[in-house]
Amino acid sequence: HQLQQQGYRVSEHPAFGGVHHVHAHHSAHYSGRALDVNVGAGVVEARSGYAHKFDMLAASMRASGYKVLWRVKGHYDHIHVQI
Repeated sequence: HQLQQQGYRVSEHPAFGGVHHVHAHHSAHYSGRALDVNVGAGVVEARSGYAHKFDMLAASMRASGYKVLWRVKGHYDHIHVQI
């Protein structure tokens, strides 16, 4: 909820609108151990004015001990954060 208060869109988690069945079979999304962060549909954050903000968020999440996928295949339009 803290990320939402900062203006981010949080999704692909049971507590944030559910999980679409587009992830790998054993994805941490389905068990509530992962979520995706972006600013909205149609934006490729890594190639937008949001890139620096998302770089900083990803670094902060990693420093807090989360597994983060950002600027890797399939993760240019959102940050994947996993416990």
